[in-house]
Amino acid sequence: MKLTLGHSHKRVLECLRRYDPMPRNQLAALLGLTAGSLTRISRDLIEAGLVCEGEKIASGRGQPALPLALNGSGAYSLGITFHLKEMEVVLLDFAGNVEHKKRVPFDAQNPENIPANTAEVLPQMLAQAGVAREQVLGVGMAFSGYFHRYTGDFQPPEPLRRWRSGELQERFTAELGLPVFADNVANAAALAEFYSGQWRGVENVVCLHLGYGVGGALILNGQPFRGTSGNAGEIGGMFPYSMPRPSGRDLVQTLNLAGETCNSFKDISRFVGAGNAVFDGWIQRAANQLLQAIGSAHWWLAPQVIIIGGLLPKEVVGVLTDALHIEKLFEDKPEFPRPLLRATDIGSSASAIGAAYLPIYSLCGTDPNRIQLDIPS
Repeated sequence: MKLTLGHSHKRVLECLRRYDPMPRNQLAALLGLTAGSLTRISRDLIEAGLVCEGEKIASGRGQPALPLALNGSGAYSLGITFHLKEMEVVLLDFAGNVEHKKRVPFDAQNPENIPANTAEVLPQMLAQAGVAREQVLGVGMAFSGYFHRYTGDFQPPEPLRRWRSGELQERFTAELGLPVFADNVANAAALAEFYSGQWRGVENVVCLHLGYGVGGALILNGQPFRGTSGNAGEIGGMFPYSMPRPSGRDLVQTLNLAGETCNSFKDISRFVGAGNAVFDGWIQRAANQLLQAIGSAHWWLAPQVIIIGGLLPKEVVGVLTDALHIEKLFEDKPEFPRPLLRATDIGSSASAIGAAYLPIYSLCGTDPNRIQLDIPS
């Protein structure tokens, strides 16, 4: 039979994703629903396998409350992000748990072969996790770069220039036989951070993504904000390619030009705490540059949280975040509310995990569209 997943269904799913298991009476009160409406909606979602009843919660007098929770095994999603020499693939369950993660080498200079190579990897991952293909909602893909002003195609950085083709998403869809959703790495990583469970009650988040370039992403009023053509947060434009930039690629190049050996982002970890003048100097310079972007984001948007992440190792991001003294922004307004500044806890896998959220968000995002779900009879 068919279920029309309407706006109220999506609101319940979104609330459970943001706040974990919750008794029906609290859920109804939070969403402004009557007890009868919530009973009907929850019955639909339980029958669809997307929601389950959790363990009873003692609540003083009377019967213990029986909370509702997302059913992790109700559906799954795959996420893929691309690095220079390998792709990272993540299998995510409906509750947001990473079931399987894998890195696979590939030839970025020959993108026409990648869809077929990916089609070989995914069945292996599903088999290892014991997940049937029919349970997979789709595949999310996170690319570096921005959207072309006229065509809407992704424009990746120079090392991946051969990915500049409007046919890639169609090729992946044909090879994988699953719905394919695409976004840039910063937007995908922001979804992973937002749904990580750390930011309950937070509605406005700015994420900075440092990798081959410098990117940003926005969650405003609890929703991803992509702006015109999907390019909101493309803060790399503040840092011209002709000048030093606060990107991971720039850090690798700076170290190599100084005579250090650094072949990848992973190699940068060994410079943390080593007293290397080149590394420490880059951290201070990048922090000063990023403080400009953070100040602009704060005064325009007043976010509650600003998260620094990307493809750099977590320990490098931590050092850079510690060097960002945002109190400088408030020297003239010491009483002004200021955001929390945090380094990512997820690390460089955030964009792959966020890519896996794209099919889930397409299904459950609180927009007015309605989606048909097959429910076992």
